[in-house]
Amino acid sequence: MKQLKTIIALMLITAGWTLQANAQEQKRFDLNGDGKLSDEEDDLRLRITSFEAFTGDKLSREEIEKMQPPDRGFGRGPGGMPPFGGGRGGPRPPEKLVEQFDENKDGKLTGAEREAALNTRGGGNVSLISKEALHNSVETDVQTSLASIPEGSPSLYNAQTLRTLYLRFHHEDWSEQMNAFYRTDIEVPAELIVDGKVYPEVGVHFRGTSSYFTVRSDKKSFNIAVDYGKDGQRLYGYKTLNLLNGHVDASFLREVLYNRIARDYIPAMQTNLVKLVINGENWGVYINLQQYNKDFLAEQFGTKGGVRWKVGPGRGGALTYAGDDPTAYQETYQLKTKNIEAPWQGLIALCKMLDETTSDAELVENLSSILNIDQVLWQLAVSNVFMDDDGYIHKGGDYTIYQDVNGRFHLIP
Repeated sequence: MKQLKTIIALMLITAGWTLQANAQEQKRFDLNGDGKLSDEEDDLRLRITSFEAFTGDKLSREEIEKMQPPDRGFGRGPGGMPPFGGGRGGPRPPEKLVEQFDENKDGKLTGAEREAALNTRGGGNVSLISKEALHNSVETDVQTSLASIPEGSPSLYNAQTLRTLYLRFHHEDWSEQMNAFYRTDIEVPAELIVDGKVYPEVGVHFRGTSSYFTVRSDKKSFNIAVDYGKDGQRLYGYKTLNLLNGHVDASFLREVLYNRIARDYIPAMQTNLVKLVINGENWGVYINLQQYNKDFLAEQFGTKGGVRWKVGPGRGGALTYAGDDPTAYQETYQLKTKNIEAPWQGLIALCKMLDETTSDAELVENLSSILNIDQVLWQLAVSNVFMDDDGYIHKGGDYTIYQDVNGRFHLIP
Protein backbone atom coordinates (compact mmCIF):
# COMPACT_ATOMS: atom_id res chain seq x y z
CA MET A 1 0.00 0.00 0.00
CA LYS A 2 2.84 2.35 0.89
CA GLN A 3 4.50 1.68 -2.49
CA LEU A 4 1.19 2.30 -4.26
CA LYS A 5 0.82 5.67 -2.53
CA THR A 6 4.37 6.57 -3.54
CA ILE A 7 3.69 5.65 -7.17
CA ILE A 8 0.45 7.66 -7.17
CA ALA A 9 2.26 10.65 -5.65
CA LEU A 10 4.96 10.47 -8.33
CA MET A 11 2.31 10.22 -11.04
CA LEU A 12 0.53 13.28 -9.68
CA ILE A 13 3.80 15.22 -9.50
CA THR A 14 4.66 14.22 -13.09
CA ALA A 15 1.18 15.13 -14.27
CA GLY A 16 1.52 18.48 -12.53
CA TRP A 17 4.82 19.13 -14.25
CA THR A 18 3.30 18.16 -17.62
CA LEU A 19 0.31 20.45 -17.12
CA GLN A 20 2.61 23.29 -16.08
CA ALA A 21 4.84 22.71 -19.12
CA ASN A 22 1.80 22.61 -21.43
CA ALA A 23 0.49 25.82 -19.89
CA GLN A 24 3.86 27.51 -20.38
CA GLU A 25 4.00 26.27 -23.97
CA GLN A 26 0.50 27.62 -24.66
CA LYS A 27 1.41 30.97 -23.11
CA ARG A 28 4.54 31.06 -25.29
CA PHE A 29 2.44 30.96 -28.47
CA ASP A 30 -0.59 32.92 -27.23
CA LEU A 31 0.59 36.04 -29.01
CA ASN A 32 -2.66 38.00 -28.72
CA GLY A 33 -2.97 37.20 -25.00
CA ASP A 34 -6.54 35.86 -25.07
CA GLY A 35 -5.68 32.77 -23.02
CA LYS A 36 -6.08 30.26 -25.86
CA LEU A 37 -4.46 29.34 -29.15
CA SER A 38 -6.18 30.35 -32.37
CA ASP A 39 -5.84 28.24 -35.51
CA GLU A 40 -3.07 30.56 -36.74
CA GLU A 41 -1.22 30.43 -33.40
CA ASP A 42 -1.55 26.64 -33.21
CA ASP A 43 -0.28 26.31 -36.78
CA LEU A 44 2.67 28.52 -35.85
CA ARG A 45 3.30 26.37 -32.76
CA LEU A 46 3.46 23.21 -34.86
CA ARG A 47 5.90 24.74 -37.36
CA ILE A 48 8.20 26.19 -34.73
CA THR A 49 8.29 23.18 -32.40
CA SER A 50 9.07 20.94 -35.40
CA PHE A 51 11.90 23.28 -36.37
CA GLU A 52 13.20 23.38 -32.77
CA ALA A 53 13.11 19.59 -32.50
CA PHE A 54 15.15 19.33 -35.70
CA THR A 55 17.77 21.97 -34.87
CA GLY A 56 17.95 21.70 -31.09
CA ASP A 57 17.57 25.49 -30.80
CA LYS A 58 14.69 27.18 -29.00
CA LEU A 59 13.36 30.43 -30.44
CA SER A 60 12.75 33.42 -28.23
CA ARG A 61 9.35 35.09 -27.86
CA GLU A 62 10.62 37.97 -30.00
CA GLU A 63 11.64 35.59 -32.80
CA ILE A 64 8.26 33.85 -32.62
CA GLU A 65 6.43 37.17 -32.89
CA LYS A 66 8.41 37.99 -36.03
CA MET A 67 7.08 34.81 -37.62
CA GLN A 68 3.43 35.57 -36.78
CA PRO A 69 1.15 36.43 -39.75
CA PRO A 70 0.64 40.19 -40.16
CA ASP A 71 -3.15 40.11 -39.75
CA ARG A 72 -2.63 39.18 -36.10
CA GLY A 73 -0.98 42.50 -35.40
CA PHE A 74 2.65 41.44 -35.57
CA GLY A 75 3.39 42.52 -39.14
CA ARG A 76 5.89 45.01 -40.45
CA GLY A 77 4.76 48.49 -39.56
CA PRO A 78 7.20 51.35 -39.92
CA GLY A 79 10.68 50.03 -39.30
CA GLY A 80 9.43 46.61 -38.25
CA MET A 81 10.07 43.13 -39.58
CA PRO A 82 8.42 41.86 -42.76
CA PRO A 83 5.31 39.71 -42.46
CA PHE A 84 5.75 35.96 -42.15
CA GLY A 85 2.88 34.48 -44.07
CA GLY A 86 -0.78 33.87 -44.52
CA GLY A 87 -2.03 31.15 -42.20
CA ARG A 88 -2.64 27.59 -43.34
CA GLY A 89 -1.99 28.38 -46.98
CA GLY A 90 1.53 29.56 -46.20
CA PRO A 91 3.13 32.91 -47.06
CA ARG A 92 1.13 35.31 -49.17
CA PRO A 93 2.39 36.08 -52.68
CA PRO A 94 4.88 38.97 -52.88
CA GLU A 95 3.34 42.40 -52.39
CA LYS A 96 3.14 44.24 -55.71
CA LEU A 97 4.95 47.57 -55.27
CA VAL A 98 6.78 48.08 -58.58
CA GLU A 99 3.67 49.02 -60.54
CA GLN A 100 2.61 51.39 -57.76
CA PHE A 101 5.85 53.42 -57.78
CA ASP A 102 7.19 52.86 -61.32
CA GLU A 103 6.48 56.30 -62.77
CA ASN A 104 8.44 55.84 -66.01
CA LYS A 105 6.99 52.33 -66.53
CA ASP A 106 10.32 50.62 -67.19
CA GLY A 107 9.50 47.72 -64.87
CA LYS A 108 11.96 48.61 -62.11
CA LEU A 109 12.46 51.26 -59.45
CA THR A 110 15.36 53.72 -59.55
CA GLY A 111 16.18 56.97 -57.79
CA ALA A 112 13.13 58.78 -56.44
CA GLU A 113 10.90 55.82 -57.30
CA ARG A 114 12.93 53.47 -55.12
CA GLU A 115 13.17 56.04 -52.34
CA ALA A 116 9.38 56.54 -52.33
CA ALA A 117 8.79 52.80 -52.10
CA LEU A 118 11.41 52.45 -49.37
CA ASN A 119 9.74 55.19 -47.32
CA THR A 120 6.59 53.08 -47.14
CA ARG A 121 8.68 50.26 -45.65
CA GLY A 122 10.31 52.26 -42.88
CA GLY A 123 12.73 54.40 -44.90
CA GLY A 124 16.40 53.94 -45.66
CA ASN A 125 19.35 54.88 -47.83
CA VAL A 126 19.17 54.55 -51.63
CA SER A 127 22.60 56.04 -52.34
CA LEU A 128 24.44 54.44 -55.24
CA ILE A 129 28.08 53.43 -55.27
CA SER A 130 29.96 55.64 -57.74
CA LYS A 131 30.21 54.29 -61.28
CA GLU A 132 34.01 54.40 -61.12
CA ALA A 133 34.15 52.47 -57.84
CA LEU A 134 31.66 49.91 -59.12
CA HIS A 135 33.58 49.48 -62.38
CA ASN A 136 36.90 49.00 -60.57
CA SER A 137 35.48 46.48 -58.11
CA VAL A 138 33.82 44.51 -60.93
CA GLU A 139 37.13 44.39 -62.81
CA THR A 140 38.82 43.05 -59.68
CA ASP A 141 36.23 40.27 -59.46
CA VAL A 142 36.62 39.50 -63.17
CA GLN A 143 40.36 38.99 -62.79
CA THR A 144 39.90 36.83 -59.69
CA SER A 145 37.19 34.84 -61.43
CA LEU A 146 39.33 34.24 -64.52
CA ALA A 147 41.96 32.56 -62.35
CA SER A 148 39.52 29.87 -61.20
CA ILE A 149 37.43 28.98 -64.27
CA PRO A 150 36.51 25.28 -64.10
CA GLU A 151 38.00 23.12 -66.84
CA GLY A 152 35.84 21.83 -69.66
CA SER A 153 33.02 24.41 -69.31
CA PRO A 154 30.78 22.18 -67.16
CA SER A 155 27.06 22.93 -66.90
CA LEU A 156 25.74 25.26 -64.22
CA TYR A 157 24.48 22.37 -62.07
CA ASN A 158 27.38 19.96 -62.60
CA ALA A 159 27.71 18.04 -59.34
CA GLN A 160 31.53 17.82 -59.54
CA THR A 161 31.99 21.57 -59.99
CA LEU A 162 32.21 24.21 -57.25
CA ARG A 163 31.90 27.54 -59.05
CA THR A 164 32.39 30.92 -57.43
CA LEU A 165 29.69 33.53 -58.06
CA TYR A 166 30.54 37.19 -57.47
CA LEU A 167 27.96 39.89 -56.75
CA ARG A 168 28.68 43.63 -56.73
CA PHE A 169 25.65 45.61 -55.58
CA HIS A 170 24.87 49.06 -56.97
CA HIS A 171 23.64 50.45 -53.64
CA GLU A 172 25.63 51.04 -50.47
CA ASP A 173 22.91 49.72 -48.16
CA TRP A 174 21.86 46.77 -50.32
CA SER A 175 21.19 44.44 -47.38
CA GLU A 176 18.94 46.94 -45.59
CA GLN A 177 16.98 47.42 -48.82
CA MET A 178 16.52 43.69 -49.28
CA ASN A 179 15.26 43.37 -45.71
CA ALA A 180 12.86 46.26 -46.25
CA PHE A 181 11.61 44.89 -49.57
CA TYR A 182 11.34 41.28 -48.38
CA ARG A 183 8.11 39.67 -49.64
CA THR A 184 7.66 42.34 -52.32
CA ASP A 185 8.35 42.32 -56.07
CA ILE A 186 11.19 44.87 -55.78
CA GLU A 187 14.65 43.63 -56.75
CA VAL A 188 17.97 45.11 -55.62
CA PRO A 189 20.34 45.51 -58.63
CA ALA A 190 23.84 44.05 -58.78
CA GLU A 191 26.52 42.97 -61.23
CA LEU A 192 27.01 39.19 -61.42
CA ILE A 193 30.43 37.82 -62.38
CA VAL A 194 30.83 34.13 -63.21
CA ASP A 195 33.80 32.45 -64.92
CA GLY A 196 35.28 35.81 -65.87
CA LYS A 197 32.12 37.12 -67.55
CA VAL A 198 30.02 40.05 -66.32
CA TYR A 199 26.23 39.73 -66.31
CA PRO A 200 25.09 43.35 -65.86
CA GLU A 201 22.21 44.47 -63.66
CA VAL A 202 20.79 41.26 -62.27
CA GLY A 203 18.02 41.57 -59.68
CA VAL A 204 18.47 40.11 -56.20
CA HIS A 205 16.08 39.54 -53.29
CA PHE A 206 15.97 37.44 -50.14
CA ARG A 207 13.94 34.24 -50.55
CA GLY A 208 12.51 31.62 -48.22
CA THR A 209 10.58 31.77 -44.96
CA SER A 210 12.21 29.75 -42.20
CA SER A 211 15.59 30.30 -43.88
CA TYR A 212 14.97 34.05 -43.50
CA PHE A 213 13.40 34.36 -40.07
CA THR A 214 15.25 31.68 -38.10
CA VAL A 215 18.81 32.53 -39.15
CA ARG A 216 20.52 34.87 -36.72
CA SER A 217 23.36 35.73 -39.10
CA ASP A 218 23.21 37.85 -42.26
CA LYS A 219 23.62 34.75 -44.44
CA LYS A 220 20.14 34.60 -45.93
CA SER A 221 18.98 32.69 -49.00
CA PHE A 222 18.98 34.59 -52.31
CA ASN A 223 16.96 34.63 -55.51
CA ILE A 224 18.75 36.14 -58.51
CA ALA A 225 16.88 37.25 -61.64
CA VAL A 226 19.59 37.12 -64.31
CA ASP A 227 17.36 38.87 -66.86
CA TYR A 228 16.26 41.71 -64.53
CA GLY A 229 17.98 44.52 -66.44
CA LYS A 230 18.51 42.81 -69.78
CA ASP A 231 15.80 40.78 -71.48
CA GLY A 232 17.05 37.41 -72.64
CA GLN A 233 20.17 37.46 -70.46
CA ARG A 234 20.99 33.94 -69.23
CA LEU A 235 23.65 32.27 -67.11
CA TYR A 236 24.51 29.03 -68.91
CA GLY A 237 20.96 28.90 -70.22
CA TYR A 238 19.17 29.78 -66.97
CA LYS A 239 17.44 33.03 -66.08
CA THR A 240 16.82 32.47 -62.35
CA LEU A 241 19.14 31.30 -59.56
CA ASN A 242 18.16 30.09 -56.10
CA LEU A 243 20.99 30.14 -53.57
CA LEU A 244 19.98 28.42 -50.33
CA ASN A 245 21.77 28.97 -47.03
CA GLY A 246 21.26 25.42 -45.70
CA HIS A 247 19.79 26.76 -42.47
CA VAL A 248 18.81 23.32 -41.12
CA ASP A 249 21.59 21.31 -42.77
CA ALA A 250 25.12 22.08 -41.66
CA SER A 251 26.47 19.53 -44.14
CA PHE A 252 24.87 21.35 -47.12
CA LEU A 253 24.40 17.90 -48.69
CA ARG A 254 20.82 16.93 -47.93
CA GLU A 255 19.18 18.97 -50.70
CA VAL A 256 21.86 18.02 -53.22
CA LEU A 257 21.71 14.28 -52.47
CA TYR A 258 17.92 14.23 -52.34
CA ASN A 259 17.50 15.81 -55.77
CA ARG A 260 20.39 13.85 -57.30
CA ILE A 261 18.83 10.52 -56.30
CA ALA A 262 15.22 11.65 -56.85
CA ARG A 263 15.97 12.59 -60.48
CA ASP A 264 16.57 8.89 -61.23
CA TYR A 265 12.90 8.22 -60.48
CA ILE A 266 10.86 11.42 -60.70
CA PRO A 267 11.05 14.94 -62.17
CA ALA A 268 13.18 16.91 -59.69
CA MET A 269 15.31 20.05 -59.69
CA GLN A 270 19.00 20.07 -60.57
CA THR A 271 21.14 20.98 -57.57
CA ASN A 272 24.80 21.48 -56.70
CA LEU A 273 27.00 23.71 -54.53
CA VAL A 274 28.51 27.11 -55.30
CA LYS A 275 30.64 29.62 -53.44
CA LEU A 276 29.34 33.18 -53.14
CA VAL A 277 31.40 36.36 -52.85
CA ILE A 278 29.51 39.61 -52.17
CA ASN A 279 31.26 42.96 -52.60
CA GLY A 280 34.63 41.25 -52.19
CA GLU A 281 33.63 39.34 -49.03
CA ASN A 282 33.45 35.54 -49.00
CA TRP A 283 29.97 34.43 -47.90
CA GLY A 284 30.83 30.76 -48.09
CA VAL A 285 29.07 27.81 -49.70
CA TYR A 286 25.46 27.93 -50.91
CA ILE A 287 23.12 25.29 -52.31
CA ASN A 288 22.38 26.12 -55.97
CA LEU A 289 18.80 24.94 -56.63
CA GLN A 290 17.16 25.04 -60.06
CA GLN A 291 14.07 27.22 -60.43
CA TYR A 292 10.68 25.61 -61.05
CA ASN A 293 9.75 27.41 -64.27
CA LYS A 294 9.16 26.81 -67.97
CA ASP A 295 12.83 25.94 -68.52
CA PHE A 296 12.45 23.12 -65.99
CA LEU A 297 9.33 21.89 -67.80
CA ALA A 298 11.18 21.89 -71.12
CA GLU A 299 13.97 19.75 -69.63
CA GLN A 300 11.68 17.28 -67.90
CA PHE A 301 8.60 17.14 -70.13
CA GLY A 302 9.82 18.39 -73.50
CA THR A 303 7.45 21.37 -73.53
CA LYS A 304 7.01 24.74 -71.87
CA GLY A 305 3.23 24.42 -72.07
CA GLY A 306 0.81 23.39 -69.36
CA VAL A 307 -0.16 24.92 -66.02
CA ARG A 308 2.04 25.28 -62.93
CA TRP A 309 1.14 25.78 -59.26
CA LYS A 310 3.25 26.17 -56.16
CA VAL A 311 1.84 25.01 -52.82
CA GLY A 312 3.07 27.10 -49.88
CA PRO A 313 4.61 25.74 -46.66
CA GLY A 314 1.38 26.01 -44.65
CA ARG A 315 -0.95 23.05 -44.24
CA GLY A 316 -4.03 22.66 -46.45
CA GLY A 317 -2.57 21.89 -49.88
CA ALA A 318 -3.06 18.12 -49.84
CA LEU A 319 -5.41 18.11 -52.87
CA THR A 320 -8.41 18.18 -50.57
CA TYR A 321 -11.71 18.96 -52.25
CA ALA A 322 -13.07 22.33 -51.06
CA GLY A 323 -16.02 22.76 -53.40
CA ASP A 324 -16.28 24.03 -56.97
CA ASP A 325 -15.45 27.69 -56.28
CA PRO A 326 -11.88 28.48 -57.47
CA THR A 327 -11.45 31.13 -54.75
CA ALA A 328 -11.37 28.34 -52.16
CA TYR A 329 -8.10 27.12 -53.71
CA GLN A 330 -6.35 30.30 -54.80
CA GLU A 331 -4.64 31.19 -51.53
CA THR A 332 -3.19 27.71 -50.97
CA TYR A 333 -2.33 26.85 -54.59
CA GLN A 334 -0.37 29.76 -56.08
CA LEU A 335 -0.91 29.84 -59.84
CA LYS A 336 2.44 30.35 -61.61
CA THR A 337 1.26 30.24 -65.24
CA LYS A 338 -0.15 33.40 -66.81
CA ASN A 339 -2.71 33.91 -69.56
CA ILE A 340 -4.36 30.51 -69.20
CA GLU A 341 -8.10 30.23 -69.74
CA ALA A 342 -9.98 28.52 -66.87
CA PRO A 343 -6.86 27.07 -65.16
CA TRP A 344 -8.67 25.96 -61.99
CA GLN A 345 -11.23 23.54 -63.38
CA GLY A 346 -8.75 20.70 -63.86
CA LEU A 347 -7.25 21.05 -60.37
CA ILE A 348 -10.70 21.13 -58.77
CA ALA A 349 -11.72 18.04 -60.75
CA LEU A 350 -8.63 16.19 -59.47
CA CYS A 351 -9.34 17.17 -55.86
CA LYS A 352 -12.96 16.12 -56.28
CA MET A 353 -12.01 12.71 -57.66
CA LEU A 354 -9.57 12.15 -54.77
CA ASP A 355 -12.33 12.96 -52.29
CA GLU A 356 -13.34 10.12 -49.98
CA THR A 357 -16.81 9.92 -51.56
CA THR A 358 -15.39 8.70 -54.90
CA SER A 359 -15.86 4.94 -55.30
CA ASP A 360 -12.88 2.62 -55.79
CA ALA A 361 -14.31 1.48 -59.11
CA GLU A 362 -14.44 5.06 -60.39
CA LEU A 363 -10.88 5.72 -59.25
CA VAL A 364 -9.61 2.62 -61.03
CA GLU A 365 -11.39 3.62 -64.22
CA ASN A 366 -10.69 7.35 -64.36
CA LEU A 367 -7.88 8.51 -62.06
CA SER A 368 -4.95 7.49 -64.27
CA SER A 369 -6.28 9.66 -67.09
CA ILE A 370 -5.84 12.86 -65.04
CA LEU A 371 -3.04 11.91 -62.59
CA ASN A 372 0.33 10.28 -63.26
CA ILE A 373 -0.16 7.67 -60.53
CA ASP A 374 3.16 5.88 -61.05
CA GLN A 375 5.14 9.10 -60.75
CA VAL A 376 3.18 10.17 -57.66
CA LEU A 377 3.87 6.82 -55.96
CA TRP A 378 7.57 7.16 -56.73
CA GLN A 379 7.57 10.65 -55.24
CA LEU A 380 5.86 9.45 -52.06
CA ALA A 381 8.37 6.60 -51.81
CA VAL A 382 11.36 8.93 -52.25
CA SER A 383 9.96 11.38 -49.68
CA ASN A 384 9.42 8.52 -47.23
CA VAL A 385 12.92 7.08 -47.69
CA PHE A 386 14.53 10.49 -47.15
CA MET A 387 12.13 11.37 -44.29
CA ASP A 388 11.42 14.65 -46.08
CA ASP A 389 9.80 17.00 -43.57
CA ASP A 390 8.47 19.20 -46.37
CA GLY A 391 6.24 18.30 -49.27
CA TYR A 392 2.97 16.53 -49.89
CA ILE A 393 3.39 13.43 -47.73
CA HIS A 394 4.42 15.26 -44.55
CA LYS A 395 2.19 18.32 -44.46
CA GLY A 396 0.44 18.85 -47.78
CA GLY A 397 2.64 21.85 -48.55
CA ASP A 398 6.01 22.95 -49.96
CA TYR A 399 5.68 21.13 -53.26
CA THR A 400 4.65 21.98 -56.82
CA ILE A 401 1.96 20.77 -59.21
CA TYR A 402 2.11 20.57 -62.99
CA GLN A 403 -0.78 19.88 -65.37
CA ASP A 404 0.73 18.90 -68.71
CA VAL A 405 -0.59 19.83 -72.14
CA ASN A 406 -2.68 16.64 -72.18
CA GLY A 407 -4.45 17.60 -68.95
CA ARG A 408 -2.60 15.07 -66.75
CA PHE A 409 -1.29 16.13 -63.34
CA HIS A 410 2.20 15.54 -61.91
CA LEU A 411 3.47 16.26 -58.38
CA ILE A 412 6.99 17.69 -58.19
CA PRO A 413 9.01 18.03 -54.95
